[in-house]
Amino acid sequence: MRSLTNKAPEWLYVFLFCTTGISVVSQGFIMIPIESQLISHFQISKDIAYLSSSVFSIFYAIGFLISTPLSKRFGKKNILVFGLFALSFCTLTIGFCKIYNLFLFLRALQGIVAATFTPLAFAYAFELFIPKHQGYVIGILSTAFTMSSILGQIFSNWFISQYTFPILFYLFAFIHLFYATILYFILPTSIKSDRPLSIAYWFDMFKLFQNRYLAICLAITFTQFLSFVAIYSSLHHVLIKTYHLTSHEIVLFQCLGIIGMSISPFINNFITRIGAPKMITLGLIITCTEILLFLKEDNMYFLSITTIVFAAGISIVLPSIIFHIGQISEERKEVAMALYTFTLFLGSSVGPYIGTKIIFKYVVLIIFSILFLSILMSLSLRKKQHYFYEKIQVNQND
Repeated sequence: MRSLTNKAPEWLYVFLFCTTGISVVSQGFIMIPIESQLISHFQISKDIAYLSSSVFSIFYAIGFLISTPLSKRFGKKNILVFGLFALSFCTLTIGFCKIYNLFLFLRALQGIVAATFTPLAFAYAFELFIPKHQGYVIGILSTAFTMSSILGQIFSNWFISQYTFPILFYLFAFIHLFYATILYFILPTSIKSDRPLSIAYWFDMFKLFQNRYLAICLAITFTQFLSFVAIYSSLHHVLIKTYHLTSHEIVLFQCLGIIGMSISPFINNFITRIGAPKMITLGLIITCTEILLFLKEDNMYFLSITTIVFAAGISIVLPSIIFHIGQISEERKEVAMALYTFTLFLGSSVGPYIGTKIIFKYVVLIIFSILFLSILMSLSLRKKQHYFYEKIQVNQND
């Protein structure tokens, strides 16, 4: 059931959510390829350079817990648009920064305001589109947001080969400002709550963990970007040290992941026919298997194929989890999506540390162990496969 009135065609909403999401989510990954420039620019050691990615991801995750209660009180459109305007200002300020500690502070602030977009975009997807279109839209959005982790690195890698990294932030500041202006005029006004903003919003949010199926979904979600970022961060160094690839060649290699991720919008029929829990397990088995194949890192052709299939596995898991969470959370989808994105990027904040501090072989073994445990957890999701797998009893007063 739609609770909002459309002001624009559905395809335009999909296009704007996807392109805006790519520009926003990629902010968490653009620092991976420019670590060397960062070290030179701020005169810092390599041991703390990874913080530029981790700090953003940590506060990006925390921001999800802040933005959703605010959106319920002040309206999704108001918070989403305000967040993009604030993100534009923060991103512009980062470009002028000369002190690394201040740079990290601004990256943290950037993460918090950037978090106003993703969970609210998913919430809009459930409200702006009829039920039979929701699965496809969620798949497309999930693909776009997941691809941002690669697209951000590709664009950043190419851009710094032409310009210095502060100019990269000036460009993204303009992009965020552009999308904030467009969405201000395009998005329909959402309903606001008369309930005063209080700590009760956050207590209600975490009551969702009373549903063990949702808790399992979130635990699996945590492992996905953790695995992806850890592998890509570590693989970036392998490509340079072992294969001596240039920045242009690394960009081409990273594009392989997009091939695997492009399957995400097409698995909606499999999710509805087979069931989201089974698709989650299938995707995890694929990623877990491909992780072990990364151990054969001495063969570039083999490594390339492994990268494609590994990304495909993640692209099966994430939209399946989103669809499953959307079902079991019922009328509390907005809050559940906030917890989903919070957990996803909390894992992303851990990934750079694992990927940069540990040699590639041991990174592979650690990620394999994590994903294997995720497979075991996913099996319990298959016990109930009705339209609503379990009723959530979280707020007796609603």
